[in-house]
Amino acid sequence: MPEIKGKDNIISFFKTFFGRNEEAKHLWTTVISEDKLKQVNWGVVCKRKNGELFTLTGTDYFKIKNNKIVYLEVVSNKK
Repeated sequence: MPEIKGKDNIISFFKTFFGRNEEAKHLWTTVISEDKLKQVNWGVVCKRKNGELFTLTGTDYFKIKNNKIVYLEVVSNKK
């Protein structure tokens, strides 16, 4: 997955992702840690508008400051 930086680019990525998919179901587990970097392990199954199904799994790493995400790294397990 290419690196996406900046608020506008992140918004564009998610608009494109959800715009081309008719339906998406997510499951996740949040890993609670005492350090500043948080972790969420996730899986998603999607149905594209053309009827194709696909799945992805991965891990998100993030930091929150003043109730805002200040760092987000999405690591897909797709090879």
